[in-house]
Amino acid sequence: MPLEIRPVESKKELEAFLHVPWTLGMKSDPNWVPPLLDDYRRSLNPKKSPFLKHGEVKCFLALQDGQPVGRISAQIDTDFDKQWPQEKGVAFFGFFDSKDDPAVARALFDAAAAWARGKGRTTIRGPFTLDSKGEVGVLVEGLADRFEPALCDVYARLQRLPVDYFDQRASGDLMTRIVEDVNSVERVLIDGTEQGSVAILTIIGVAAIMFTTNPVLAAVALVPIPILAAGAALYTLT
Repeated sequence: MPLEIRPVESKKELEAFLHVPWTLGMKSDPNWVPPLLDDYRRSLNPKKSPFLKHGEVKCFLALQDGQPVGRISAQIDTDFDKQWPQEKGVAFFGFFDSKDDPAVARALFDAAAAWARGKGRTTIRGPFTLDSKGEVGVLVEGLADRFEPALCDVYARLQRLPVDYFDQRASGDLMTRIVEDVNSVERVLIDGTEQGSVAILTIIGVAAIMFTTNPVLAAVALVPIPILAAGAALYTLT
């Protein structure tokens, strides 16, 4: 089947681009959360998009036999260029979805890379839809399963609260707290685990060198550590 990578130009093509996840059958995936299409339309509208005030984007649609089988965007963020002048020639990609076919994915990335090269860029990073303030990364497997039961339990508990509880609190504040709490747990599991492991190994390595050099001085230097650990645990509990 012939594969065509088509730049998105018309409103009809834009709608096809936005609906690719549904076309690919992602609705049946329990980990997939449908996006708000009006938000996407706004982010790709030059008159309404905050990103397009400081950036540029080009969308591409993959077609086989006239049917969408994938999509990708390529973008340039001039705010990034100003913030990180040492990171020269960087472009970004986002909105990446593809059928389970390496040829389709490769053709989409080739189109995004070619557009970026045409803009004088030498590196392409992502996925960012459309920048770091939007959707970042891609779900491979597993992580969402850990949070779904917790979220369901939170929502169930909210539904059992009395009505006057919601009269005293804005619903937006409640939802923000739920989302932020989940994000905090995610940061602990991902970033905290990595950084914590590095910190522990660093402490062990430094302590080993200190005890090898001067055991008495090392023991004196490490006296505050139990006190600091106890203080941190007490602060966490309170």
